Amino acid sequence: MAIVLGGAVAIVAGIGVYKFALEPMWQKHSLRRAFLDHSKKSAAEFALFLSQHDEFKAALKAPKTEYRISDILLVLGETRESISSQQPELLNSLPTVLSLLLRIRMLGYSLKERAAEAYDRNNPEHEKKLLRLWSAFKPDTPLSARVCKDWGDLGFQGSDPATDFRGMGVLGLEMLLFLAETFPSEARAALLHSQHPTYYYPFAVAAINWTARLVEWVSSGVLDAHFLSLHEPTMDDFAHIFARVMFAFDAFYLASKPKDLMEFPRLFQEAQDALCVQAGQDSVEPLRPAQILHK
Repeated sequence: MAIVLGGAVAIVAGIGVYKFALEPMWQKHSLRRAFLDHSKKSAAEFALFLSQHDEFKAALKAPKTEYRISDILLVLGETRESISSQQPELLNSLPTVLSLLLRIRMLGYSLKERAAEAYDRNNPEHEKKLLRLWSAFKPDTPLSARVCKDWGDLGFQGSDPATDFRGMGVLGLEMLLFLAETFPSEARAALLHSQHPTYYYPFAVAAINWTARLVEWVSSGVLDAHFLSLHEPTMDDFAHIFARVMFAFDAFYLASKPKDLMEFPRLFQEAQDALCVQAGQDSVEPLRPAQILHK
């Protein structure tokens, strides 16, 4: 990802160049007033405010053309002059503020692109990652065969995990692999919890579902407060918040003491709702899944 500020500004990521038609929203008097009302906030706080504004949300959904920060500065008109005299430091930080938001949106686009890459049994790299996944979770247990019932031990629904990756493609596999290789002890402990005789839940399926939910939240702006608290939102940052959510959900599920697997959908939804409410906060700070889902 490369970002160039000044003059004609383009945001470039692996999937192309995008233009966000932001100019019309600055003509809205309500947004101009809000801009002045928030002129004493920090750059990150103001970025969060912008990200929650309806016109800005709509503008950020416009894909595949060029984006110019200089155009936005020109159409501010009197508002720009007022801010220039009252809070010049905020006006100077506007390109940085907008770039922060666009980096998050570009991360969302990149995640969706990765999820759209279907798992391919004929792709050696995909197959290699899948076998690494087994070894990471079950280092002392050889896999009986590439297609076998052993995969059920990791929480897959069938004898071939490829079918479970359909919703999240290669991204679903990579998040599970990140979990197992980056946090081996914690990941194996969570897998063991999921195999409880009463509190069982499909570990791999849960991980893929959480990946899908978090991708949606990044793309829609739900996680803006979390990512604005970071210096540079990256795929690695996404993987780490996924890991924290997954471990927090595992503890939450166990503490909930479900009667049987039929309660999994309800508890997943309950955890999702709690995280979503907290993620939509008005202050710029990281999401803390373990605290939110603590019982």
